[in-house]
Formats: sequence, C-alpha cells, structure tokens
Amino acid sequence: MKLVRMLFFIFLLAVSFSISATSVIATESPAFLHSHLNFQSVISDNTFLALNIDNTSEPGMSESSFLSKAGSQQQKPAAENQKIAYLTFDDGPGKYTSTILDILKNKNAKATFFVVEPHITANKNSIVRVKNEGHYIALHSVTHDARKLYKGSSMNVAKEMETTRKTLNSILKVNSYLVRVPYGSKPYMTEPFRDWLVKYKFKMWDWTIDSNDWRYKTSQYTTIINNVKTSVPKVEKQKKPIIILMHERPQTVKALPQIIDYLKARGYVLVPYNPNQHVISNFWNDSRL
Repeated sequence: MKLVRMLFFIFLLAVSFSISATSVIATESPAFLHSHLNFQSVISDNTFLALNIDNTSEPGMSESSFLSKAGSQQQKPAAENQKIAYLTFDDGPGKYTSTILDILKNKNAKATFFVVEPHITANKNSIVRVKNEGHYIALHSVTHDARKLYKGSSMNVAKEMETTRKTLNSILKVNSYLVRVPYGSKPYMTEPFRDWLVKYKFKMWDWTIDSNDWRYKTSQYTTIINNVKTSVPKVEKQKKPIIILMHERPQTVKALPQIIDYLKARGYVLVPYNPNQHVISNFWNDSRL
C-alpha cells in the first residue's frame, strides 16, 4: 500500500512540473523570439558572433546604426580594470597561420589578424579556423603595394579595403571594419586618404609596439622577444594601449610563446579587437578612426 501511495505521489509531482514548464515557455514573448531569429549567426567558444545582414549602407545612416545593421564580429566586452594587450598579425592567412593558432589556443590567448584579400581565398580553411577560434579578422588591403595604394587617387586605400571586406564576407558571412594600412599610416595616409576611410565607415589601427619580427632570421627570434619586453614598460608609462605588431613568419612563431608568457606575467589579458570597445590608435591621432 505504501508503495502505491509513493508512486501516486511521484506521478502528481511529474504532472505538476510539466504544467509549470509549459506555462513558462508560453510566457516567452513573440518579440523576444523574433529578436533571436533576426540574426543568422555563427557562435564559437561563446566569444564570437558574426552577423550576416545586408552589406550596404543607407544614405544619412549614422555609423553606429550602419555597423549594427551591416553586422560585425563581436567579442565579449573586457572586464573593467583588466590590463589588456592586443597581439596583431599582418599579411595572412598563410602557411604559418595554423601554427600561430595552435600556440594561441595552448596559451589561452586571443589575437587580431589583419588579412590580405588574395590570401583569404587561397587559405579558406585557415581563415575559417581563425574565426571559429574566436579571433578578430581585420583588413590589410588587396595588393599590399605602396605604389598602388598611395599613388594616384586618394580613394585607392578605401577601395582595396572594401574589396577585402566583401571577399571576407562572401566566405565567412561576417563584416569587418577595422583596417591596418600596409607600412603604417604615416606618412602615406594624409587627410584625403583618411577621409575616404571615414566615408566607408572604417576604423584604422597602427600599433604602439613594433616587434620588428620581419627584420630577423628564425635563429634570431630572441631579439624579437627582447624588442617586445623593452617596449612594453615604455608604452605603459605613456599610458597608451598595448598593440603589438607582428607578422606571420617562422621567427614570429618561435618568439610568440615567450611573448605571451611575458605579457601574462605582467598581468595582461590577451584579447581580440572588439568593435564595441574601439580603441583609437593611429599615428595621426585621427579621432574619427
């Protein structure tokens, strides 16, 4: 008899729970559901959200509205009072991208990759992995040729960045509006060139620490590490953001683990660029970019 009563009591609890759950689900408003269904998203490691919406802007639309509509790569906002450093890699994706990604994953670090348009199409698997592992993909031109970029029309840089953006979007269904111009923005990016970047809604980063990795052979990788170590305290005193310029080279691969260890030992969190927490860092101090 006791067993029958116990089973009957369990049955009543199950029915009660089912009714409560149905009631909670029914209270989800259509507006809430609609807001979720509006986004075709790709989410990886709970840090990366790529929005695939209309790529074109509307005349007179504000920059914030445009970015919201057009879609962007979005990372979790950094916590307040965190010491943040940005590792940035130019000229990829290429043969060393996978190794760099392995190191970053092993060290629990994120980075920002400034990519060249032909390399995107030639290394699709690598660029997909960059996205899936929560790094930010930014733009670094089509030609990487100073003569083609900075001679002639002041539109040239913006047009190459827009071409790169569209190619990236066609493959990954994400938009990026952060650019780094080849060879740095000074002296090339005079005001007319910068005006065109603004018209295309781009932001522009240079760097605050140059690792000079491209200058050295693989056997000289310790010099790259020392370049970073000597530069970080100087930039800290200047109260500038830590944005480290590197390239996808074998000597960089050798130096990277120790660079990450050094930064973490100083209390830094290594994060990707976040468009919602844009940091102004260009050699012209142009606040529009």
